Amino acid sequence: MKPLERGQLKNWSEYLDFEIGRLTNKVKKKRKSSKEETDDQGEDKKEAEEKEEEDSLPVDDTRVEILFERCLIACALYEEFWFKYIDWLSKRKGDNTEMIRSVYRKACEHHLRGKVDIHLRRAEFEEKLGNLLLASEILSKLESKHPEAVGFSLKRINLERRQGNHDQVRKLFGIIIEKKSGSIRTEIAVKYARYLRLCHGDMSSALQILQDAIPHDEKNPKIYLQILNLHLHSNPIDLEKITILLDSAMDKLESAKTKNAQLRKEHRAVIEESSNDKSEEGKKDEDSSNSTSNSASYNAHHNSQYQQYGARYSSNYNYNGSGYGSYYQGYGGSYAGY
Repeated sequence: MKPLERGQLKNWSEYLDFEIGRLTNKVKKKRKSSKEETDDQGEDKKEAEEKEEEDSLPVDDTRVEILFERCLIACALYEEFWFKYIDWLSKRKGDNTEMIRSVYRKACEHHLRGKVDIHLRRAEFEEKLGNLLLASEILSKLESKHPEAVGFSLKRINLERRQGNHDQVRKLFGIIIEKKSGSIRTEIAVKYARYLRLCHGDMSSALQILQDAIPHDEKNPKIYLQILNLHLHSNPIDLEKITILLDSAMDKLESAKTKNAQLRKEHRAVIEESSNDKSEEGKKDEDSSNSTSNSASYNAHHNSQYQQYGARYSSNYNYNGSGYGSYYQGYGGSYAGY
């Protein structure tokens, strides 16, 4: 399947918008004529009948559906058209669940296997319908394809958390923390500690998670600030321990700022040194260019003088350019080389 040009994509998008807009205008006209027929009725009865008629208005939207199917043959590689079709089906009257599921399956399993957004939307769709196994499977596949992206792992954890599968949440958090390092590991540890405090009230486990994270990223102040936050939510509050932790966190922040300032200073020094080197090279090139120009001017001047002397000698002594005249003219070229 060949990619389309921008103009072709624009034409398809405008064509779909035109047909959808025309369909919407038809519904509005029918609704307006329906209201005019019921002007003499009471307000309460009128509103009830309007709502009932709005739900039962006969609208032929087959033309739009066929147009979407045609469009997705040519534009199958472009997510926006699949999203547009799914959004339209979601607003369409009636139960279109299976049709939407079929569109997602066709897009994700055949045409857009490497796209991320449509897979995430499919997982959300299946979760809303209660198909948790398929939603978790979709996120798990994304996690396997993109192991460096932590977002997919966190989405999977949130899916399990929303369903109350807390044992699975703990297990997934543990797996991710073991796989990651540095600041990413710290971020996950902080989220895990917050989850343990808010969802389970397990302060001791949350503190242990953060303490275990310190050796892997000991200069990261987020760990100490999160430990401080846990102590502030403990009962009773240990003020002495909080003071010690706060001092430690401040020291880490100051250390990080000092280190960053030193790195910026060294970086500026390297840039200035490089700039000076380039400036000196430019001066050398300019001097060399001037020297070459002066040498060429000197050679041209003396060459011209010797040629004129040779010409006068030939004229005075009646030589035809083959004797001394040519000889002295040759000297002009010879001396030009010096």
